[in-house]
Amino acid sequence: MWRSLIINTAERVTLKGNWLIVETEAVEERIPVEELYSVVIDNPLTTLSVGAINALTENNVHIFYCGAKHLPESIVLPYVLKE
Repeated sequence: MWRSLIINTAERVTLKGNWLIVETEAVEERIPVEELYSVVIDNPLTTLSVGAINALTENNVHIFYCGAKHLPESIVLPYVLKE
């Protein structure tokens, strides 16, 4: 099952094992990287670690970055698709 993750309140996104860790001031969520199809970053203050970006692209996950109007302005796609 693939799912999309929309991040609009998180402050930090990191990787631990094969889990994407999405942190806010009060909550820490863990999402298995292999279940994701796309990640939408809709908060300009959110930071992604290089490890998280690499793990996402290695698992063929698309990363969308939204601008001030909450519309996608850029996208990160895997360079080599893996099965």
